[in-house]
Amino acid sequence: MLKKPTHSLMILLLILFISGSLLAQKVDLDKYHFSAEYKSLPTNPLPAGNRTYSVSSRGSSIANEAVANGSVVDRVNISGFKKVEGRAHINYNFDFGDLYIKSAVTSSRKEETKDKNNVVTSTRYYYKKTVTYSFAITAKITDEKGVVIGNFSSSNSSLTWNSTEFSSSSDLENYYRNSYNDIRREICSGHINGTINEANSTVNAKYGYVDNKNRDYIWIEAAKKFPEYQAQQDNWLLTKAFIETLKGNEAISSDQMAQAKPILDYFQSVKIKYPADEKSDKKMRYQAYFALATLYILIDDLDAAQKEAEGLIANDYDAKDGKRFLEEIGKIRKAFEINGVTTRHYFVDPELNTPPAR
Repeated sequence: MLKKPTHSLMILLLILFISGSLLAQKVDLDKYHFSAEYKSLPTNPLPAGNRTYSVSSRGSSIANEAVANGSVVDRVNISGFKKVEGRAHINYNFDFGDLYIKSAVTSSRKEETKDKNNVVTSTRYYYKKTVTYSFAITAKITDEKGVVIGNFSSSNSSLTWNSTEFSSSSDLENYYRNSYNDIRREICSGHINGTINEANSTVNAKYGYVDNKNRDYIWIEAAKKFPEYQAQQDNWLLTKAFIETLKGNEAISSDQMAQAKPILDYFQSVKIKYPADEKSDKKMRYQAYFALATLYILIDDLDAAQKEAEGLIANDYDAKDGKRFLEEIGKIRKAFEINGVTTRHYFVDPELNTPPAR
């Protein structure tokens, strides 16, 4: 005959049941990453119609061997601007000097192998060449009146280049002797490319309309036992598909906004579905506020994004994220004001610009 469970056993079973239920209800948020495209707005925009640029380049023989002048001209670009010949609203002027090798010194290092008694069992030597050189670069950027608006010149006289290591000093010397011109071209190419990249990056930040693809994330429920798991996963797939339709050089259409509506409605419903003051509900609301603020920023609805960021702070779970959102929204508002726009998704046609009158 089976015995009735004792009072202590019943309490134990009840505790295990409650613990299992709590475990099944645990909120487990993971970062779900995506790539979003939008236009970076310039900090110093030029008037529409006055967005032209020109590029001139001159180099020493070794500089031209490393990077041809035509290549320099082709690689310079201001997004949203029209490239023209002669005087433009922004003018790049590159002058690459000669490369002078001042010294080439061989150094060595010793590598010892020891046994368990700390006795040296073998010794190997490695050799490398350190080259000291100078290479002058003048890279000035001027406006249509000739005023310098950017200077990336360099005249360092004690730059160094290091070879890879060789296990034989004779192999190192043979390599340096046979590869001397290649080494000089490699050094020149590195400096020239670095200067072009720096100039491009700086000028585009000030004046260009670059279509960026930025990696970001939202939080999504990842615990399969949690009741909201499947709805979260399904909505994530819709969210990711929608974000992939956004382009920096295309306006957000009414069809795209219709595609976004059920996604936004779902995240709004999560805040209502989990209203309690306990940690798990706060965490779910945090997930919804975070996603909504992110999405509203992506579609340029800054008023709605600000409301969600403030709600995230009031929710009092990782409130610092809400403050971070508010800072980001403030920067975008300022960029909108400076550029006289209300979106980061639109086409800028370079062909609508003409160079200044001569």
